[in-house]
Amino acid sequence: MTPIDSLRSAPGLQPGLVRVDADLRLLNDDGTPSTELSARVHPAARSRLAAYLQAQREQPQAEAWLLGLPLNVEPEQMAWVDVRLHWQAEASGGAGSGVWHGECRDATQALLDQRLAALGLSVLDLMPSAAVITEARADRPIVYANPAFVALTGYAREEILGRSCAFLQGQEREQPALPALRRALAQGEAFEGVLHNFRKNGQPFWNHLRITALRDPETGWVTHFWSVQTDVTEKRERIAALSVLSLELESLFQDTPVGLVSFDRQGRANLVNAATAHLTGLALQGLDRMQVIAALAPWRLNDEADSIFTGASGGVCHIRVPGGRPRILELSTGTHGSSGTFDILVIRDVTAERTVSQMKTQFLSSAAHELRAPLASIQGFSELMQMRGGLSEDQASMMETIQRQSKRMTALLNDLLDLTRIEAQLPGQMDLREVDLLAVAQCAVDDQAVLSERHPLLLQAELRDWLVQADEVKLEQVLVNLLSNARKYSPQGGTIELSLLRRPERGQLGLAVRDHGMGMSPDTLSKLFTRFFRAHPNGEVGGTGLGLCIVQELVERMQGCIEVQSELGQGSVFTVWLPAAHQAPVQSE
Repeated sequence: MTPIDSLRSAPGLQPGLVRVDADLRLLNDDGTPSTELSARVHPAARSRLAAYLQAQREQPQAEAWLLGLPLNVEPEQMAWVDVRLHWQAEASGGAGSGVWHGECRDATQALLDQRLAALGLSVLDLMPSAAVITEARADRPIVYANPAFVALTGYAREEILGRSCAFLQGQEREQPALPALRRALAQGEAFEGVLHNFRKNGQPFWNHLRITALRDPETGWVTHFWSVQTDVTEKRERIAALSVLSLELESLFQDTPVGLVSFDRQGRANLVNAATAHLTGLALQGLDRMQVIAALAPWRLNDEADSIFTGASGGVCHIRVPGGRPRILELSTGTHGSSGTFDILVIRDVTAERTVSQMKTQFLSSAAHELRAPLASIQGFSELMQMRGGLSEDQASMMETIQRQSKRMTALLNDLLDLTRIEAQLPGQMDLREVDLLAVAQCAVDDQAVLSERHPLLLQAELRDWLVQADEVKLEQVLVNLLSNARKYSPQGGTIELSLLRRPERGQLGLAVRDHGMGMSPDTLSKLFTRFFRAHPNGEVGGTGLGLCIVQELVERMQGCIEVQSELGQGSVFTVWLPAAHQAPVQSE
Protein backbone atom coordinates (compact mmCIF):
# COMPACT_ATOMS: atom_id res chain seq x y z
CA MET A 1 0.00 0.00 0.00
CA THR A 2 1.41 3.39 -1.02
CA PRO A 3 1.34 6.40 1.32
CA ILE A 4 -1.51 7.92 -0.70
CA ASP A 5 -3.47 4.66 -0.43
CA SER A 6 -2.86 4.78 3.31
CA LEU A 7 -4.13 8.34 3.49
CA ARG A 8 -7.38 7.78 1.59
CA SER A 9 -9.56 4.92 2.68
CA ALA A 10 -12.68 5.52 0.57
CA PRO A 11 -12.90 4.45 -3.10
CA GLY A 12 -13.41 7.08 -5.76
CA LEU A 13 -10.69 9.45 -4.52
CA GLN A 14 -8.29 10.07 -7.39
CA PRO A 15 -4.64 9.28 -6.58
CA GLY A 16 -2.88 12.43 -5.47
CA LEU A 17 -6.13 14.40 -5.00
CA VAL A 18 -7.50 15.17 -1.60
CA ARG A 19 -10.86 16.69 -0.58
CA VAL A 20 -11.77 17.38 3.01
CA ASP A 21 -15.05 18.78 4.34
CA ALA A 22 -15.43 21.53 6.89
CA ASP A 23 -15.45 18.91 9.68
CA LEU A 24 -12.04 17.69 8.43
CA ARG A 25 -13.39 14.41 7.08
CA LEU A 26 -11.97 12.90 3.94
CA LEU A 27 -14.51 12.90 1.09
CA ASN A 28 -15.09 10.03 -1.29
CA ASP A 29 -15.37 10.52 -5.05
CA ASP A 30 -19.15 10.90 -4.72
CA GLY A 31 -18.77 13.56 -2.04
CA THR A 32 -19.82 11.41 0.88
CA PRO A 33 -17.72 11.88 4.04
CA SER A 34 -15.27 9.20 5.17
CA THR A 35 -12.68 8.96 7.96
CA GLU A 36 -11.43 12.09 9.71
CA LEU A 37 -8.20 13.41 8.24
CA SER A 38 -6.50 13.61 11.66
CA ALA A 39 -7.14 9.89 12.21
CA ARG A 40 -4.95 9.19 9.17
CA VAL A 41 -2.07 11.26 10.60
CA HIS A 42 0.41 10.11 13.24
CA PRO A 43 -0.61 11.46 16.66
CA ALA A 44 2.73 13.21 17.04
CA ALA A 45 2.06 15.32 13.93
CA ARG A 46 -1.65 16.19 14.46
CA SER A 47 -0.89 19.49 16.15
CA ARG A 48 1.36 20.45 13.21
CA LEU A 49 -1.51 19.58 10.82
CA ALA A 50 -3.97 21.68 12.82
CA ALA A 51 -1.60 24.65 12.82
CA TYR A 52 -1.16 24.35 9.05
CA LEU A 53 -4.92 24.27 8.43
CA GLN A 54 -5.49 27.24 10.73
CA ALA A 55 -2.85 29.25 8.90
CA GLN A 56 -4.36 28.33 5.54
CA ARG A 57 -7.82 29.47 6.70
CA GLU A 58 -6.50 32.80 7.91
CA GLN A 59 -3.99 33.57 5.16
CA PRO A 60 -4.41 31.17 2.25
CA GLN A 61 -1.25 30.45 0.25
CA ALA A 62 -1.72 28.41 -2.88
CA GLU A 63 1.82 26.96 -2.83
CA ALA A 64 2.06 26.29 0.89
CA TRP A 65 2.91 22.63 1.47
CA LEU A 66 2.87 20.76 4.76
CA LEU A 67 6.06 18.70 4.37
CA GLY A 68 6.94 15.35 5.89
CA LEU A 69 3.57 14.54 7.46
CA PRO A 70 3.85 11.04 9.02
CA LEU A 71 0.89 8.75 8.56
CA ASN A 72 -0.85 6.80 11.28
CA VAL A 73 0.52 3.37 10.31
CA GLU A 74 2.48 0.59 11.94
CA PRO A 75 6.21 1.42 12.44
CA GLU A 76 7.35 -1.24 9.98
CA GLN A 77 5.10 0.42 7.34
CA MET A 78 6.34 3.93 8.15
CA ALA A 79 5.38 6.49 5.52
CA TRP A 80 5.46 10.24 5.09
CA VAL A 81 3.56 12.52 2.68
CA ASP A 82 3.69 16.15 1.68
CA VAL A 83 0.19 17.75 1.73
CA ARG A 84 -1.06 20.96 0.14
CA LEU A 85 -4.63 22.11 0.94
CA HIS A 86 -6.60 25.33 0.35
CA TRP A 87 -10.02 26.29 1.66
CA GLN A 88 -12.91 26.92 -0.76
CA ALA A 89 -15.98 28.44 0.87
CA GLU A 90 -19.45 27.73 -0.48
CA ALA A 91 -21.52 30.87 -1.21
CA SER A 92 -24.80 29.03 -0.84
CA GLY A 93 -23.87 27.66 2.53
CA GLY A 94 -23.80 29.25 5.90
CA ALA A 95 -20.79 30.72 7.65
CA GLY A 96 -17.91 28.26 7.80
CA SER A 97 -19.26 26.00 5.09
CA GLY A 98 -16.94 24.90 2.35
CA VAL A 99 -14.45 22.24 1.26
CA TRP A 100 -10.68 21.78 1.46
CA HIS A 101 -9.15 20.95 -1.92
CA GLY A 102 -5.60 19.81 -2.49
CA GLU A 103 -3.17 17.00 -3.12
CA CYS A 104 -0.66 14.81 -1.39
CA ARG A 105 2.55 13.24 -2.57
CA ASP A 106 4.76 10.45 -1.25
CA ALA A 107 7.68 11.89 0.73
CA THR A 108 8.90 8.67 2.37
CA GLN A 109 12.07 8.05 0.37
CA ALA A 110 12.96 11.73 0.27
CA LEU A 111 12.69 11.96 4.03
CA LEU A 112 14.70 8.76 4.58
CA ASP A 113 17.40 10.10 2.24
CA GLN A 114 17.39 13.34 4.18
CA ARG A 115 17.85 11.46 7.47
CA LEU A 116 20.71 9.48 5.91
CA ALA A 117 22.46 12.59 4.61
CA ALA A 118 22.25 14.15 8.07
CA LEU A 119 24.43 11.35 9.49
CA GLY A 120 27.62 12.79 7.98
CA LEU A 121 28.59 9.96 5.65
CA SER A 122 31.86 11.65 4.72
CA VAL A 123 32.99 11.19 8.30
CA LEU A 124 31.95 7.53 8.31
CA ASP A 125 34.05 7.03 5.16
CA LEU A 126 37.12 7.76 7.29
CA MET A 127 36.31 5.21 10.00
CA PRO A 128 38.86 2.37 10.30
CA SER A 129 36.06 0.00 11.31
CA ALA A 130 33.51 -1.30 8.84
CA ALA A 131 30.27 0.70 9.01
CA VAL A 132 26.90 -0.06 7.36
CA ILE A 133 23.56 1.75 7.42
CA THR A 134 20.35 -0.08 6.55
CA GLU A 135 16.80 1.13 6.35
CA ALA A 136 14.47 -0.24 9.00
CA ARG A 137 11.91 -1.53 6.53
CA ALA A 138 11.13 -5.24 6.61
CA ASP A 139 13.78 -6.19 4.05
CA ARG A 140 16.30 -3.81 5.68
CA PRO A 141 18.23 -2.86 2.54
CA ILE A 142 21.76 -1.48 2.83
CA VAL A 143 21.79 2.19 1.88
CA TYR A 144 25.40 2.96 2.87
CA ALA A 145 28.64 1.01 3.30
CA ASN A 146 31.98 2.67 4.05
CA PRO A 147 35.33 1.70 2.43
CA ALA A 148 36.34 -0.34 5.47
CA PHE A 149 33.26 -2.57 4.98
CA VAL A 150 34.17 -3.02 1.31
CA ALA A 151 37.70 -4.04 2.35
CA LEU A 152 36.39 -6.38 5.05
CA THR A 153 33.94 -8.28 2.82
CA GLY A 154 35.59 -8.02 -0.60
CA TYR A 155 32.32 -6.84 -2.22
CA ALA A 156 32.16 -3.62 -4.24
CA ARG A 157 29.66 -0.98 -3.07
CA GLU A 158 27.37 -1.55 -6.03
CA GLU A 159 27.20 -5.23 -5.06
CA ILE A 160 26.21 -4.33 -1.50
CA LEU A 161 23.69 -1.48 -1.75
CA GLY A 162 20.06 -2.60 -1.69
CA ARG A 163 20.83 -6.00 -0.16
CA SER A 164 20.27 -7.19 3.38
CA CYS A 165 23.36 -7.86 5.48
CA ALA A 166 22.07 -11.42 5.87
CA PHE A 167 23.77 -12.36 2.59
CA LEU A 168 27.10 -12.33 4.48
CA GLN A 169 25.95 -15.34 6.51
CA GLY A 170 25.91 -17.61 3.48
CA GLN A 171 24.13 -20.84 4.30
CA GLU A 172 24.64 -20.47 8.05
CA ARG A 173 21.25 -18.94 8.84
CA GLU A 174 20.77 -20.72 12.18
CA GLN A 175 23.72 -19.31 14.14
CA PRO A 176 23.29 -18.98 17.94
CA ALA A 177 23.40 -15.18 17.85
CA LEU A 178 20.81 -14.73 15.09
CA PRO A 179 17.58 -15.06 17.17
CA ALA A 180 18.74 -12.27 19.49
CA LEU A 181 19.72 -10.16 16.47
CA ARG A 182 16.36 -10.62 14.79
CA ARG A 183 14.53 -9.84 18.02
CA ALA A 184 16.55 -6.64 18.52
CA LEU A 185 15.87 -5.50 14.96
CA ALA A 186 12.15 -6.21 15.28
CA GLN A 187 11.95 -4.23 18.53
CA GLY A 188 14.21 -1.42 17.39
CA GLU A 189 16.81 -2.13 20.08
CA ALA A 190 20.59 -2.06 20.13
CA PHE A 191 22.49 -5.32 19.61
CA GLU A 192 26.02 -6.58 20.12
CA GLY A 193 27.25 -10.04 19.20
CA VAL A 194 29.51 -12.15 17.01
CA LEU A 195 28.41 -13.75 13.72
CA HIS A 196 30.16 -16.18 11.41
CA ASN A 197 30.27 -14.42 8.04
CA PHE A 198 31.82 -15.06 4.65
CA ARG A 199 33.79 -12.78 2.35
CA LYS A 200 33.14 -12.62 -1.38
CA ASN A 201 35.93 -15.15 -2.01
CA GLY A 202 34.24 -17.62 0.37
CA GLN A 203 36.74 -17.11 3.18
CA PRO A 204 34.98 -17.31 6.56
CA PHE A 205 35.59 -14.77 9.31
CA TRP A 206 34.17 -13.94 12.72
CA ASN A 207 32.40 -10.59 12.71
CA HIS A 208 31.86 -8.60 15.90
CA LEU A 209 28.67 -6.65 15.25
CA ARG A 210 27.34 -3.59 17.12
CA ILE A 211 24.01 -2.16 15.97
CA THR A 212 22.35 1.11 16.99
CA ALA A 213 18.80 2.13 16.04
CA LEU A 214 18.32 5.63 14.57
CA ARG A 215 14.89 7.14 15.25
CA ASP A 216 12.74 9.82 13.68
CA PRO A 217 12.61 12.70 16.18
CA GLU A 218 8.87 13.40 15.66
CA THR A 219 7.34 9.93 15.61
CA GLY A 220 10.00 7.85 17.37
CA TRP A 221 9.97 5.43 14.44
CA VAL A 222 13.22 3.56 13.80
CA THR A 223 14.21 4.79 10.36
CA HIS A 224 17.68 3.23 10.06
CA PHE A 225 20.08 0.85 11.75
CA TRP A 226 23.74 1.79 11.98
CA SER A 227 26.14 -1.10 12.48
CA VAL A 228 29.88 -1.16 13.16
CA GLN A 229 31.60 -4.42 12.26
CA THR A 230 35.05 -5.72 13.23
CA ASP A 231 36.95 -8.82 12.10
CA VAL A 232 37.72 -10.69 15.36
CA THR A 233 38.84 -13.96 13.75
CA GLU A 234 42.41 -13.72 15.03
CA LYS A 235 41.22 -12.69 18.48
CA ARG A 236 38.82 -15.63 18.69
CA GLU A 237 41.52 -18.02 17.51
CA ARG A 238 43.85 -16.70 20.21
CA ILE A 239 41.11 -17.05 22.81
CA ALA A 240 40.40 -20.60 21.63
CA ALA A 241 44.11 -21.44 21.78
CA LEU A 242 44.37 -19.92 25.24
CA SER A 243 41.33 -21.91 26.32
CA VAL A 244 42.94 -25.14 25.13
CA LEU A 245 46.20 -24.16 26.80
CA SER A 246 44.33 -23.31 30.00
CA LEU A 247 42.70 -26.75 30.01
CA GLU A 248 46.04 -28.41 29.35
CA LEU A 249 47.69 -26.40 32.14
CA GLU A 250 44.81 -27.21 34.48
CA SER A 251 45.21 -30.91 33.66
CA LEU A 252 48.96 -30.67 34.14
CA PHE A 253 48.51 -28.73 37.37
CA GLN A 254 46.16 -31.32 38.80
CA ASP A 255 47.91 -34.43 37.48
CA THR A 256 51.51 -33.58 38.34
CA PRO A 257 52.95 -35.56 41.27
CA VAL A 258 54.56 -32.37 42.59
CA GLY A 259 52.50 -30.36 45.06
CA LEU A 260 51.67 -26.85 43.85
CA VAL A 261 50.08 -24.00 45.80
CA SER A 262 49.49 -20.56 44.29
CA PHE A 263 48.54 -17.53 46.38
CA ASP A 264 46.41 -14.66 45.10
CA ARG A 265 47.05 -10.96 45.71
CA GLN A 266 45.33 -11.16 49.07
CA GLY A 267 47.73 -13.93 50.10
CA ARG A 268 45.18 -16.77 50.02
CA ALA A 269 45.82 -20.21 48.55
CA ASN A 270 43.48 -20.01 45.57
CA LEU A 271 45.02 -22.85 43.52
CA VAL A 272 45.97 -26.10 45.26
CA ASN A 273 46.46 -29.32 43.31
CA ALA A 274 45.59 -32.83 44.44
CA ALA A 275 49.24 -33.82 44.96
CA THR A 276 49.54 -31.26 47.77
CA ALA A 277 46.90 -33.01 49.86
CA HIS A 278 48.39 -36.41 49.01
CA LEU A 279 51.89 -35.38 50.11
CA THR A 280 51.02 -33.38 53.21
CA GLY A 281 47.60 -34.72 54.21
CA LEU A 282 46.53 -31.08 54.71
CA ALA A 283 43.63 -29.13 53.22
CA LEU A 284 45.28 -25.83 52.30
CA GLN A 285 42.68 -24.43 49.88
CA GLY A 286 41.52 -20.97 50.99
CA LEU A 287 44.05 -20.60 53.81
CA ASP A 288 46.17 -17.47 53.86
CA ARG A 289 49.94 -17.59 53.52
CA MET A 290 50.70 -17.46 57.23
CA GLN A 291 48.16 -20.20 57.97
CA VAL A 292 49.85 -22.45 55.39
CA ILE A 293 53.25 -21.73 56.95
CA ALA A 294 51.87 -22.43 60.42
CA ALA A 295 50.43 -25.76 59.23
CA LEU A 296 53.81 -26.90 57.84
CA ALA A 297 56.11 -25.36 60.46
CA PRO A 298 55.88 -28.16 63.08
CA TRP A 299 57.49 -30.57 60.60
CA ARG A 300 60.49 -28.46 59.59
CA LEU A 301 63.95 -29.88 60.13
CA ASN A 302 65.80 -28.27 63.00
CA ASP A 303 69.13 -28.09 61.18
CA GLU A 304 67.81 -25.87 58.38
CA ALA A 305 67.32 -22.13 58.04
CA ASP A 306 63.68 -21.08 58.31
CA SER A 307 63.51 -18.37 55.61
CA ILE A 308 60.39 -19.89 54.06
CA PHE A 309 58.67 -20.04 57.41
CA THR A 310 59.18 -16.30 57.83
CA GLY A 311 57.43 -15.65 54.50
CA ALA A 312 60.56 -14.77 52.49
CA SER A 313 60.07 -14.37 48.74
CA GLY A 314 62.34 -17.29 47.83
CA GLY A 315 64.14 -20.22 49.35
CA VAL A 316 64.34 -23.96 49.80
CA CYS A 317 63.88 -26.03 52.93
CA HIS A 318 62.75 -29.50 53.96
CA ILE A 319 60.13 -30.95 56.27
CA ARG A 320 59.63 -34.42 57.66
CA VAL A 321 56.00 -35.56 57.46
CA PRO A 322 55.29 -38.11 60.20
CA GLY A 323 53.41 -41.33 59.67
CA GLY A 324 53.90 -45.04 59.28
CA ARG A 325 56.36 -44.27 56.50
CA PRO A 326 57.81 -40.79 57.19
CA ARG A 327 58.52 -38.71 54.11
CA ILE A 328 60.98 -35.91 53.49
CA LEU A 329 59.42 -33.12 51.44
CA GLU A 330 61.32 -30.29 49.79
CA LEU A 331 59.57 -26.91 49.93
CA SER A 332 60.65 -24.27 47.41
CA THR A 333 59.07 -20.90 46.83
CA GLY A 334 58.96 -18.18 44.23
CA THR A 335 57.19 -14.94 43.45
CA HIS A 336 55.11 -13.67 40.50
CA GLY A 337 56.71 -10.25 40.65
CA SER A 338 58.42 -7.94 43.10
CA SER A 339 56.36 -8.77 46.18
CA GLY A 340 58.21 -9.10 49.45
CA THR A 341 57.01 -12.63 50.07
CA PHE A 342 56.37 -15.78 48.07
CA ASP A 343 53.37 -16.36 45.78
CA ILE A 344 54.10 -19.97 44.76
CA LEU A 345 54.88 -22.97 46.93
CA VAL A 346 56.25 -26.14 45.34
CA ILE A 347 56.24 -29.38 47.38
CA ARG A 348 58.34 -32.29 46.19
CA ASP A 349 58.86 -35.72 47.75
CA VAL A 350 62.64 -36.19 48.04
CA THR A 351 62.58 -39.18 50.37
CA ALA A 352 64.07 -41.51 47.75
CA GLU A 353 66.63 -38.92 46.69
CA ARG A 354 67.73 -38.35 50.27
CA THR A 355 67.98 -42.11 50.84
CA VAL A 356 70.05 -42.60 47.67
CA SER A 357 72.24 -39.61 48.57
CA GLN A 358 72.86 -40.98 52.04
CA MET A 359 73.66 -44.41 50.59
CA LYS A 360 76.06 -42.82 48.09
CA THR A 361 77.78 -40.85 50.83
CA GLN A 362 78.06 -43.92 53.02
CA PHE A 363 79.41 -45.95 50.11
CA LEU A 364 82.01 -43.35 49.19
CA SER A 365 82.98 -42.93 52.83
CA SER A 366 83.44 -46.70 53.21
CA ALA A 367 85.22 -46.94 49.87
CA ALA A 368 87.54 -44.08 50.83
CA HIS A 369 88.34 -45.76 54.11
CA GLU A 370 89.07 -49.04 52.31
CA LEU A 371 91.08 -47.38 49.52
CA ARG A 372 93.14 -45.09 51.70
CA ALA A 373 94.83 -47.99 53.49
CA PRO A 374 96.23 -49.67 50.34
CA LEU A 375 97.07 -46.28 48.84
CA ALA A 376 99.00 -45.35 51.98
CA SER A 377 100.84 -48.66 51.80
CA ILE A 378 101.71 -48.16 48.13
CA GLN A 379 102.90 -44.63 48.79
CA GLY A 380 104.84 -45.63 51.93
CA PHE A 381 106.60 -48.62 50.42
CA SER A 382 107.52 -46.69 47.29
CA GLU A 383 109.03 -43.95 49.45
CA LEU A 384 110.91 -46.59 51.48
CA MET A 385 112.34 -48.16 48.32
CA GLN A 386 113.47 -44.74 47.12
CA MET A 387 115.14 -44.05 50.47
CA ARG A 388 117.02 -47.38 50.42
CA GLY A 389 118.66 -46.45 47.16
CA GLY A 390 120.43 -48.85 44.84
CA LEU A 391 117.75 -48.46 42.19
CA SER A 392 118.57 -48.31 38.54
CA GLU A 393 117.51 -45.30 36.54
CA ASP A 394 114.46 -47.16 35.18
CA GLN A 395 113.53 -48.41 38.64
CA ALA A 396 113.82 -44.90 40.10
CA SER A 397 111.57 -43.59 37.32
CA MET A 398 109.00 -46.28 38.07
CA MET A 399 109.05 -45.41 41.79
CA GLU A 400 108.45 -41.73 40.97
CA THR A 401 105.51 -42.71 38.75
CA ILE A 402 104.06 -44.86 41.57
CA GLN A 403 104.50 -41.95 44.00
CA ARG A 404 102.89 -39.41 41.63
CA GLN A 405 99.92 -41.57 40.68
CA SER A 406 99.19 -42.67 44.26
CA LYS A 407 99.15 -38.99 45.33
CA ARG A 408 96.86 -38.20 42.39
CA MET A 409 94.50 -41.01 43.38
CA THR A 410 94.46 -39.73 46.96
CA ALA A 411 93.67 -36.18 45.78
CA LEU A 412 90.92 -37.46 43.49
CA LEU A 413 89.44 -39.50 46.33
CA ASN A 414 89.50 -36.50 48.68
CA ASP A 415 87.86 -34.22 46.07
CA LEU A 416 85.15 -36.80 45.39
CA LEU A 417 84.40 -37.07 49.09
CA ASP A 418 84.34 -33.27 49.44
CA LEU A 419 81.93 -32.88 46.53
CA THR A 420 79.70 -35.70 47.78
CA ARG A 421 79.53 -34.22 51.28
CA ILE A 422 78.69 -30.77 49.88
CA GLU A 423 75.91 -32.15 47.67
CA ALA A 424 74.50 -34.18 50.55
CA GLN A 425 74.43 -31.08 52.72
CA LEU A 426 71.11 -29.25 52.75
CA PRO A 427 71.14 -25.57 51.74
CA GLY A 428 70.17 -24.46 55.22
CA GLN A 429 73.06 -26.32 56.83
CA MET A 430 75.61 -23.75 55.65
CA ASP A 431 76.85 -21.75 58.65
CA LEU A 432 76.08 -18.36 57.09
CA ARG A 433 77.03 -15.41 59.24
CA GLU A 434 78.88 -12.10 59.10
CA VAL A 435 82.40 -12.73 57.79
CA ASP A 436 85.18 -10.22 57.21
CA LEU A 437 86.15 -10.90 53.58
CA LEU A 438 89.41 -8.96 53.93
CA ALA A 439 90.48 -10.98 56.99
CA VAL A 440 89.74 -14.30 55.26
CA ALA A 441 91.63 -13.19 52.15
CA GLN A 442 94.62 -12.09 54.23
CA CYS A 443 94.64 -15.41 56.08
CA ALA A 444 94.57 -17.36 52.81
CA VAL A 445 97.40 -15.24 51.40
CA ASP A 446 99.53 -15.80 54.51
CA ASP A 447 99.01 -19.57 54.35
CA GLN A 448 99.71 -19.86 50.61
CA ALA A 449 102.60 -17.38 50.35
CA VAL A 450 105.18 -19.92 51.56
CA LEU A 451 104.25 -22.56 48.98
CA SER A 452 106.00 -21.01 45.99
CA GLU A 453 108.60 -18.28 45.81
CA ARG A 454 107.97 -17.93 42.06
CA HIS A 455 104.38 -16.81 42.67
CA PRO A 456 104.32 -13.75 44.97
CA LEU A 457 100.82 -12.92 46.25
CA LEU A 458 99.57 -9.31 46.19
CA LEU A 459 96.38 -8.33 48.08
CA GLN A 460 94.74 -5.08 47.00
CA ALA A 461 91.93 -3.59 49.10
CA GLU A 462 91.21 -0.28 50.80
CA LEU A 463 90.72 -0.31 54.57
CA ARG A 464 86.93 -0.26 54.70
CA ASP A 465 84.15 -2.57 55.81
CA TRP A 466 84.18 -5.84 53.86
CA LEU A 467 81.50 -7.80 55.70
CA VAL A 468 79.71 -10.54 53.75
CA GLN A 469 77.21 -13.27 54.55
CA ALA A 470 79.18 -16.50 54.18
CA ASP A 471 80.45 -19.67 55.81
CA GLU A 472 83.96 -18.67 56.90
CA VAL A 473 85.51 -22.15 56.64
CA LYS A 474 84.00 -22.81 53.21
CA LEU A 475 84.98 -19.35 51.99
CA GLU A 476 88.59 -19.97 52.92
CA GLN A 477 88.44 -23.33 51.11
CA VAL A 478 87.23 -21.50 47.99
CA LEU A 479 90.07 -18.97 48.12
CA VAL A 480 92.72 -21.62 48.73
CA ASN A 481 91.44 -23.63 45.75
CA LEU A 482 91.50 -20.56 43.47
CA LEU A 483 95.02 -19.60 44.60
CA SER A 484 96.22 -23.16 44.04
CA ASN A 485 94.77 -23.13 40.51
CA ALA A 486 96.40 -19.76 39.79
CA ARG A 487 99.80 -21.20 40.71
CA LYS A 488 99.28 -24.40 38.71
CA TYR A 489 98.27 -22.55 35.56
CA SER A 490 101.20 -20.11 35.84
CA PRO A 491 104.08 -22.60 35.43
CA GLN A 492 106.52 -19.81 34.49
CA GLY A 493 105.79 -17.97 37.73
CA GLY A 494 104.46 -14.43 38.13
CA THR A 495 102.50 -12.33 40.59
CA ILE A 496 99.07 -13.53 41.66
CA GLU A 497 96.80 -10.59 42.51
CA LEU A 498 93.87 -10.62 44.90
CA SER A 499 91.48 -7.64 44.64
CA LEU A 500 88.46 -6.90 46.79
CA LEU A 501 85.55 -5.41 44.79
CA ARG A 502 82.13 -3.86 45.39
CA ARG A 503 78.92 -4.13 43.38
CA PRO A 504 76.56 -1.87 45.38
CA GLU A 505 73.69 -1.97 42.86
CA ARG A 506 73.34 -5.71 43.60
CA GLY A 507 74.34 -5.55 47.27
CA GLN A 508 77.42 -7.71 46.69
CA LEU A 509 81.08 -7.76 47.62
CA GLY A 510 83.62 -9.71 45.59
CA LEU A 511 87.13 -11.09 45.54
CA ALA A 512 89.04 -11.47 42.27
CA VAL A 513 92.04 -13.79 41.82
CA ARG A 514 94.15 -12.83 38.80
CA ASP A 515 97.07 -14.77 37.34
CA HIS A 516 99.24 -14.02 34.30
CA GLY A 517 99.66 -17.60 33.18
CA MET A 518 98.46 -19.84 30.41
CA GLY A 519 94.90 -18.55 30.11
CA MET A 520 92.05 -20.40 28.42
CA SER A 521 90.30 -20.47 25.06
CA PRO A 522 86.54 -19.72 24.73
CA ASP A 523 85.86 -23.45 24.20
CA THR A 524 87.67 -24.30 27.45
CA LEU A 525 85.76 -21.57 29.31
CA SER A 526 82.41 -23.05 28.21
CA LYS A 527 83.30 -26.40 29.86
CA LEU A 528 85.23 -25.10 32.84
CA PHE A 529 82.82 -26.14 35.60
CA THR A 530 82.08 -29.58 34.14
CA ARG A 531 83.04 -32.43 36.43
CA PHE A 532 86.36 -34.11 35.65
CA PHE A 533 87.07 -31.55 32.92
CA ARG A 534 90.70 -30.48 32.81
CA ALA A 535 91.98 -27.58 30.74
CA HIS A 536 95.11 -29.56 29.94
CA PRO A 537 94.19 -33.26 29.96
CA ASN A 538 97.58 -34.28 28.55
CA GLY A 539 99.09 -33.99 32.03
CA GLU A 540 100.86 -30.67 31.53
CA VAL A 541 99.02 -29.42 34.62
CA GLY A 542 97.96 -31.86 37.29
CA GLY A 543 94.55 -32.02 38.91
CA THR A 544 91.39 -34.06 39.35
CA GLY A 545 88.99 -31.87 37.35
CA LEU A 546 86.76 -31.43 40.43
CA GLY A 547 88.28 -28.40 42.15
CA LEU A 548 86.28 -25.73 40.32
CA CYS A 549 83.08 -27.81 40.64
CA ILE A 550 83.61 -27.76 44.41
CA VAL A 551 84.29 -24.00 44.32
CA GLN A 552 81.11 -23.29 42.31
CA GLU A 553 78.96 -25.52 44.55
CA LEU A 554 80.26 -23.83 47.71
CA VAL A 555 79.83 -20.30 46.35
CA GLU A 556 76.26 -20.94 45.17
CA ARG A 557 75.33 -22.49 48.51
CA MET A 558 76.54 -19.27 50.12
CA GLN A 559 74.03 -17.48 47.80
CA GLY A 560 76.82 -16.08 45.66
CA CYS A 561 78.14 -16.56 42.15
CA ILE A 562 81.47 -16.97 40.39
CA GLU A 563 82.58 -15.29 37.16
CA VAL A 564 85.56 -16.07 34.92
CA GLN A 565 87.46 -13.97 32.39
CA SER A 566 90.35 -15.45 30.47
CA GLU A 567 92.33 -15.12 27.25
CA LEU A 568 94.66 -17.73 25.91
CA GLY A 569 98.25 -16.82 26.82
CA GLN A 570 97.17 -13.79 28.87
CA GLY A 571 96.07 -15.34 32.16
CA SER A 572 92.72 -15.63 33.94
CA VAL A 573 90.57 -13.77 36.49
CA PHE A 574 88.20 -15.69 38.80
CA THR A 575 85.77 -13.39 40.69
CA VAL A 576 83.63 -14.62 43.58
CA TRP A 577 80.63 -12.44 44.46
CA LEU A 578 78.88 -12.80 47.83
CA PRO A 579 75.95 -10.92 49.41
CA ALA A 580 77.03 -8.03 51.58
CA ALA A 581 76.02 -8.28 55.25
CA HIS A 582 72.86 -6.31 56.00
CA GLN A 583 74.40 -4.92 59.15
CA ALA A 584 77.07 -3.22 57.09
CA PRO A 585 75.41 -1.65 54.01
CA VAL A 586 77.68 -1.21 51.03
CA GLN A 587 78.44 2.35 49.99
CA SER A 588 79.11 3.32 46.41
CA GLU A 589 82.56 4.47 45.47
